[in-house]
Amino acid sequence: MNKPKLSHPVFLCGMMGSGKSTIGEKLADKIGVAFADLDSVIEKSEGMSIPEIFEQKQEKGFRAIERNQLIKLAGEIEGILALGGGSLQNQQIVDHLKIYGWLIFIDTSRADIFERLSDPTGRPMLETADELTERINSLFDERMQYYEQAHFSVQTENKSVDEITTEIVKKLTIYEGRDYH
Repeated sequence: MNKPKLSHPVFLCGMMGSGKSTIGEKLADKIGVAFADLDSVIEKSEGMSIPEIFEQKQEKGFRAIERNQLIKLAGEIEGILALGGGSLQNQQIVDHLKIYGWLIFIDTSRADIFERLSDPTGRPMLETADELTERINSLFDERMQYYEQAHFSVQTENKSVDEITTEIVKKLTIYEGRDYH
């Protein structure tokens, strides 16, 4: 028997380094739906890496590209979309995503984020280790107001990817009224 498909797409939000892409891939596989990563979509559409986009177009230019792609994808995507850490730029984007699908916050502690980002290679907003703690705290403070508006959240501390995806599937089963096990 085939697993039921999602009635709405799932948007995974959370800080960079929270595991959105890893969790999203596993979740999509578990439910039997497609997976996409917003950063990968942007890189493909722009023909350059995220760090190159930041270098050439600065953060403001990147955020405009990100916002346009996200608004477009929200109405088209079927399955799971892992957002970038800063994708939820304002209330309008949060509201837009919540209209089109399930917004799920991958809630990872500051300590875990710090540990995962201690090697900032490829993270355009974290250039030096000296500013890492300050930058993480600042980003948490700026973004938490948007992350906390998700339909539901899943805490990641001391949990494996399998445990996290199982918890999301259980919650989606309730929200969707369908069994994804």
